[in-house]
Amino acid sequence: MSDFVIPLGTADAVPTALGGRGDRLNRLALDRLPVEPGLVLTSAAYSAFVRFNNLESELAAMEELDPADPAALVSAAVRIRRRFLEATLPPTLAERLDVLWANLAGRTLQVQASWHPETPTPSASAGTRLRYAPVDNRAALLSAVRACWASVWTAPLLNRQAAEPVAVAVIVQETMQPSASGTLSTGVREAGRTEELIITASAGDASLRGRMAAQERYVIDKGRGDVKHVQLGAEPLLNPDLLTELALAGLAAEQTMAQPLTITWALVRGRFIIVQADPLLAHEDAATSADWSRAVVGAHWPEPLTPLTWSLWAPLLTRAGRDVAARWRLFPRGEAPDPWLSRIN
Repeated sequence: MSDFVIPLGTADAVPTALGGRGDRLNRLALDRLPVEPGLVLTSAAYSAFVRFNNLESELAAMEELDPADPAALVSAAVRIRRRFLEATLPPTLAERLDVLWANLAGRTLQVQASWHPETPTPSASAGTRLRYAPVDNRAALLSAVRACWASVWTAPLLNRQAAEPVAVAVIVQETMQPSASGTLSTGVREAGRTEELIITASAGDASLRGRMAAQERYVIDKGRGDVKHVQLGAEPLLNPDLLTELALAGLAAEQTMAQPLTITWALVRGRFIIVQADPLLAHEDAATSADWSRAVVGAHWPEPLTPLTWSLWAPLLTRAGRDVAARWRLFPRGEAPDPWLSRIN
């Protein structure tokens, strides 16, 4: 369509233009894996927006920030995000989005950010999980796109932005109304092992929104296909045939990407759809690591997150987190490492 808009499933698409997540969905679509049709507003659109609004000078000022001053980092992040949310689109880009909306009018859309380069750690990447739905009018589409562009400008990433700027692409697809949703990991995160598939499932779109814990969990041996562990809810969401179909889709996706993946999936009208496919990042075992984060909370927190807001919520989250961790027997009650849930994003 243009260098600003590329359909998913485009053979000659430049990976950096699509961002990490957009590139993976594009490659899976090319291999005819179950990806919902959609479009990617490329990183070129983000760069044009930044240049048109003269945001480069303000972004360059990030080099002067003191990484040891969290209040200054949060203040700068809030200021930059506000600029992104209020700035004007370049006329050429606005025209492209008008055409995009005209072609999609009558549909309800979902929008998600796709970064390039991606952050190297799971906690820092939490912002990439932001999805904006439903988008049912042009103004909502523009707001969602701006919010995706602003998603990378969080306090923990400001110093990295100064050294290695991140560009943002935006994935636009029709909103899904799944009967079930969940995750599929083609390896074991804690040890970096790859001999198991771990599948979780929840009713409706709960897993896509992060609104509730998984109702079901399956552990499948990748070599033999045996189900090694099952945790079911009151009414099973996945029958054996669906479980097999999902497992095969996960293995095919892993083969396409040539690496272990964490896949977010949705079951829509009896058909599985891959919503996201992210690299499985190994890290230390949770029982021994002292690197604790509230990044997942931050990914769903209404903006802006100010120091005052965090000072009020931190004690509540800390107590709740300690209780949950002790219940999981990660460490005895009251012996959680400090600082706990300390990162602001």
